[in-house]
Amino acid sequence: SEEIENLLDENEEYNEIAKNIWLESRKLRDKSLSSAEKDAVKQTIDRLEDELFDIKTHITSNYNSEFNGEDV
Repeated sequence: SEEIENLLDENEEYNEIAKNIWLESRKLRDKSLSSAEKDAVKQTIDRLEDELFDIKTHITSNYNSEFNGEDV
C-alpha cells in the first residue's frame, strides 16, 4: 500500500541521517581540526540529530496509526 511505501521511504531517510551522524562524529576525532571546525561539526551533528528525532517521531506515529488501523 502507499502508506507502507511511505514508511519504507522514511525508514531509508532515517538510516541515511543516522549514517551521516556517524560520519560527522568521526570527524571530531581528527586532532588537526581547529576549535571552530569542531564547533561547526558539532552544529551539523545537532541539526542531524534533530532531523533524526523528527523522522523517528513521524515514522512511529504513522506506524502506530497503520498498525492500529487509524487514519494518519
